[in-house]
Amino acid sequence: MTSGFRRKIVMTAAVAAVASVNALIVPSCSNDSSNDFGVDSLVYERSWALKETMDNDPLGGRSHFYVKVDYPKQAKDQSHAALVDSVRAWLSRQLLPSEKPVLGQKVLDMAADVFFGQSDGNEWGEEVSYSIRKVFEDSDYLTYEINKYAYNGGPHGGYNVSGITFRKADCTHVMWTDFETNDELRKIVTDEIRKAKCITDDKAFASSILLDEEDSHLRDGSFALPLPMATPWLTAQGWVFTYQPYEILPGCHGAPACCIKDLNVRQ
Repeated sequence: MTSGFRRKIVMTAAVAAVASVNALIVPSCSNDSSNDFGVDSLVYERSWALKETMDNDPLGGRSHFYVKVDYPKQAKDQSHAALVDSVRAWLSRQLLPSEKPVLGQKVLDMAADVFFGQSDGNEWGEEVSYSIRKVFEDSDYLTYEINKYAYNGGPHGGYNVSGITFRKADCTHVMWTDFETNDELRKIVTDEIRKAKCITDDKAFASSILLDEEDSHLRDGSFALPLPMATPWLTAQGWVFTYQPYEILPGCHGAPACCIKDLNVRQ
């Protein structure tokens, strides 16, 4: 690690809790910067009526599966082929338990079969929705973002948000070990999340979080959030740091997030 730490805060976003599939897609802090890595939009949607259901089932005995994926097109030249293969293999792992990649529309079909095979014995209906999309590309990196929503009763469903950034040079993806995860980074992320939640000071923030005291303080005793479980992912506005619902705050706060530019990340 180096002692210097350059950073520029660009944008903060607090994602509201979702209560329906229509609210699934979380606004990204980014937009595409290039179309060199071509994708096709693959969509699969199916509903299924359960054999036996509970009278008070909020979904009326219906299971529903929906997935939309920005699927990599065939590489135009050999320089893109390895990256296409890496992204396709990663997409397969997001939807299926098998380590052996399943390609094309078949991965969506098989994921639906797995879902309905597991839900057919349920007494309650269930719905699951995925949005897996390309959100950023430049000469060095390619980023995908995943939003997953699931509902099987209660006042609202559950969801999580994550992303992955591939290095074009070697087709590896950025991991937490590639960041300088020092106290300064924790302080920056804490300050930006606090601003996003419109909380005026650390004392008020500390009293609202769902963390043990030892997890929310630095070695010098000052307050700071632990870094998110999800690895940050790169967008046009910077690296996105996202906490999942209930990770640091009650579910009504959604998935607090911020974007930070100019981080020292291993190339």
